[in-house]
Amino acid sequence: DFYYLDYGLDLSARHDKHDAVAALRTIQLDEIPGIRDSFAEGPCAFAALCRFGPRDSRLLEESVLPMLFGGERVRFDSFRNPGARAQYLASRLLVKTIVGMLESLPASSIETAHAADGRFVVRGTSMHYNASIAHTPGAAALLLSASVPVGIDIERLRKPPLAVARKYFSADEHRTIGGATDPSTAFFRLWTLKESLAKLEGAGVIESLRRYEFLIDGDAVSCREEGASAAASRRFESAVLGSHVLGIALGDPGAGLALVRPARCGELLKFADSF
Repeated sequence: DFYYLDYGLDLSARHDKHDAVAALRTIQLDEIPGIRDSFAEGPCAFAALCRFGPRDSRLLEESVLPMLFGGERVRFDSFRNPGARAQYLASRLLVKTIVGMLESLPASSIETAHAADGRFVVRGTSMHYNASIAHTPGAAALLLSASVPVGIDIERLRKPPLAVARKYFSADEHRTIGGATDPSTAFFRLWTLKESLAKLEGAGVIESLRRYEFLIDGDAVSCREEGASAAASRRFESAVLGSHVLGIALGDPGAGLALVRPARCGELLKFADSF
């Protein structure tokens, strides 16, 4: 079956043809509380996205700042760029709201932090979650599972840093970019996949760039480890959502994956303290 998703993320006509994701099912935001039991049984994960723009900055500061715990506030205060501050708040709103809905808890009771090894962690919950977050101008993304390791990355489409591709991508990956009608899309599909795998493994992105090679054929994604004849035992998904690219890595190739319909900040706030 194929499920076509119109994400409406900062849409650009140049990329409209990519606004579809094959073999993934979608769920509505208000369905999240009802999937807790099946989510806990696994193996499965779901991804959620928050959309925001410059006009949301004031709303985010007024609504999300009071939800931050001490360590989160210290992290927020370290950012001086208004765009970086908005991205941080949008990503925390997304995590706190989605996890709160699964736990039947107010978003303000959910704490986020980073473990000693750098992994993103969620606190204040009854269930253990493997979580990965990413943010870029205009969008924040969350990948959540109670049963498998996860990694996610999202990037805004822009002029690709081809010098990075020449230095760190494999010859086949570099040829993929060079032969693409849209080199920006090709580059960032590869980049977000590598970044998502690095987050899943807890490794640095440079190691992931050098160690793994991704092959993309339409919606199908496969990964080869350097020197290995077989594909890496993971599940990968890549999607272009308007002018953003999403890369997903799951630690179990058989794990199920669903996408929550993307929401704007105001919509998430309606659910944030509804429990």
